[in-house]
Amino acid sequence: KIVFENARPNIFQKLEVICQKKNVSKEIFENLVAGCNHGEIGACIAEKWNFPPVLIDVLRYHHNPENAPESSKELTNIIYLADMIAHYSEGLIDFAQIDTDVLENFNITSEEQFQGIADRLSTSFNR
Repeated sequence: KIVFENARPNIFQKLEVICQKKNVSKEIFENLVAGCNHGEIGACIAEKWNFPPVLIDVLRYHHNPENAPESSKELTNIIYLADMIAHYSEGLIDFAQIDTDVLENFNITSEEQFQGIADRLSTSFNR
């Protein structure tokens, strides 16, 4: 995201407004505008900087954990879930938009349970 911001200041605020108005996911819009998304750019930078393969995979697949290699699927699922909790807490996504396989992996079976996790994390963070 820092690369996008340096190339185009305030791009993410502008993208968010357009995506909300048009009801289009940010990842799809990033791909349309830039030809790739921030996860792919982050993975390319991580490769150049010789990061471990598992971190490169997590960066690349954190928006589509179902495509992550088995060797990095668990960590990718954790990062994906954390990202979804943040977006959900900000009101940017609905519970129904969260990958059900990832929810099942963490034994999350209802929106109430998910909301409880998000609330506890927010309370802990705010302390």
